Amino acid sequence: MADLAAMPKRELEQSLMSGARPGVLILKNRNLDRMCLEQANLKQAFFDNSSFLKANLKMTDLSFSRLASCNLDCADLSAANLTHTTFAGASLRRARLVGAFLASAGFQNADLAAADMKYSYAVKALFTDANLKSSIISYSDFSEAVLDGANLTCCELEEASMKAAHMIGAFLRKTILNGANLKGAVMDHSVIISCDLRDATLLGTSLNDTVIEQVNTESANLAGASLRRASISGCDFSKANLSRSNFSSARIIGTQFD
Repeated sequence: MADLAAMPKRELEQSLMSGARPGVLILKNRNLDRMCLEQANLKQAFFDNSSFLKANLKMTDLSFSRLASCNLDCADLSAANLTHTTFAGASLRRARLVGAFLASAGFQNADLAAADMKYSYAVKALFTDANLKSSIISYSDFSEAVLDGANLTCCELEEASMKAAHMIGAFLRKTILNGANLKGAVMDHSVIISCDLRDATLLGTSLNDTVIEQVNTESANLAGASLRRASISGCDFSKANLSRSNFSSARIIGTQFD
């Protein structure tokens, strides 16, 4: 273990790729920038506070590992196994996570600005207070994911599955959600401004106490949705399905319903 911790970078890279490591791998505060660890087995490893800037981690098994407060900016984690991996407080700006397995992964307070996460599987993943500004999550499965307090400004969620997702207090501005499935999602106290919800499914979605301004809901299905005490302005619901929706005590200004 001590040998790995002090090993020169090139030798360490070769050792990690070979899979030759004794017991649990603990490599904290290491510079692993631009390292090629494609398809390496790094399961249950500890990399807290290490740097993987522009590292190649494609198809790498990092499941059940800890990368808290790591720098993974511009790293490539495409198709990587990140199941139950902890990224709390990590920076993944412009990281590539296309097709990654993120089930039950923890990204609390992580910075994922402009990250490419399309086609990823993030069921029950935790993104509490994460920065997802300008990230691409289209065609991904975020069912039952927790995004409370997350920043989803300019985020692309086209055709994404967000069924039963928890998004209390999330901030959505110019967010693309056309065709997204938000059935049963909880979005209370969130802010939704200038977003694209065309053809989106919001069956039974909870939108209580939200701020909704200038949102495109053409052909959206809000049947059974709850918008109690919501503040709604500048919207056009005339082409949306609002059957059994609840707008009780909502403050509505400049909005068309038929």
